[in-house]
Amino acid sequence: KRLKTNQLAAGLKPELLFEELQIDQVQWSNRVDAEKFSAHADANHGLYVSDTSRIVRFGRDGSFRPVASGIESHHIVPNGTVDYVVILRKSDKQKLCKVAQDGSVVTLLEASAPLYGPDVCANGDVVHHPSTSRLERRSGCTGEITASIEGGRGKVISFEANSYLTSGQDGHVYFSSKTCVYRWNVQERTVECIAGHPKTAGRRDGFGTDARFTHL
Repeated sequence: KRLKTNQLAAGLKPELLFEELQIDQVQWSNRVDAEKFSAHADANHGLYVSDTSRIVRFGRDGSFRPVASGIESHHIVPNGTVDYVVILRKSDKQKLCKVAQDGSVVTLLEASAPLYGPDVCANGDVVHHPSTSRLERRSGCTGEITASIEGGRGKVISFEANSYLTSGQDGHVYFSSKTCVYRWNVQERTVECIAGHPKTAGRRDGFGTDARFTHL
């Protein structure tokens, strides 16, 4: 639980204070060491946690409620949605589903190849990177590719996508390499570095490309 203290009046930078939050204990069943937890925090400050077969939601007060159980083995995909959770099938990474707050599961897209770092756009399209140097946008209705771009081709800068993609409210797609953040403008077919540097690591506050990161 984080509490933000506003110290601007004193001429100081605001600081974050961390407090330990007492949470209800969940009895996870049939869990083995090879299985990993995944989680997603929504815009309403709820935390969804999965052990690959069961999803629970923790509220701000630390209490939890079951959301869904008996789902095929999966991982929760980070995304910007409020009213549902996106999960990716663990076995082959080819099936993307959404789980509503009432526990109902609906398939968003089942592809013929793995989906890497996927996210769901506002219109239901799915974006992902089939390789570190290629981005794709697929229709949520037909699964057909509606847009794609490849690093280093034509006027597009070389890029390395090693993270989940994020579909922004502005219609652009954001992703990161180890040392910088990129923006894919689907309409103009461009990819640009908006923060950090593609080849230079460091630890430096700054605006846009003046900032430096070591490992995003």
